Amino acid sequence: MKGGKGSPFDFRNSLESLFILKNKKDKWILARGGSGSSGEHMEYTMFTAIFHLLGKKAGIKHYLLKYNSFNRYEYITAFYKPIVTINSGSNYPLGEGLREEIIKMV
Repeated sequence: MKGGKGSPFDFRNSLESLFILKNKKDKWILARGGSGSSGEHMEYTMFTAIFHLLGKKAGIKHYLLKYNSFNRYEYITAFYKPIVTINSGSNYPLGEGLREEIIKMV
């Protein structure tokens, strides 16, 4: 996997999202979001909104993974709607209409 910022996991996050773009065999980490810092929280909110809007045109899968004690990701399930945390949008202005639309999808 290419791109991204340092380690793909931040232990301060209870939930962390990796926003990945796949182009043929290449995969690029566009952003990493979570609650560990205000920057990660902002990226989580912004890219959740972008993927939600793009998902209206083409099915975008959202994968739920668990990071285990052996430092590996374990697949849990996949959704065709975003996985949203309760404080989504609290430090990045989405506009009330878009924020409510995303929350209703969950």
